[in-house]
Amino acid sequence: MYIFISCKKNRERWTYIHQMCSKLQISEYVIICGSNRTYLNKDNILYLNCPDEYCSLPLKMKMAFKVCLNLFPNAKGFLKVDDDVLLLSNTVYNVLSKHAFSSCATNYTRDADGTWHIGRCPGSPWNK
Repeated sequence: MYIFISCKKNRERWTYIHQMCSKLQISEYVIICGSNRTYLNKDNILYLNCPDEYCSLPLKMKMAFKVCLNLFPNAKGFLKVDDDVLLLSNTVYNVLSKHAFSSCATNYTRDADGTWHIGRCPGSPWNK
């Protein structure tokens, strides 16, 4: 199941996510957003009772997986995707969904420089 991480200020991206998923025939997905209560609406938007700003992302992720495990107990796994990612196919998910990763760690590589995140939340123990 795809979990798109977003926020209210990026809601203009949600239409594109819906269109992209439709084009790729992805029906099992939610778009995560912070709110004042937790609920899933008819448009696959999963609002979580947590802050919606960047510095609360660790809490949002923790809550997202906890809530998704309860709401979707039959999901084989969750693939976290940022709301600005362009999916060109669902090949990665199709390959990963054939495996059971419950007891193993996965690795990934990326070209982006992760130092952009450092110092974005002064005083936060999460951002060192």
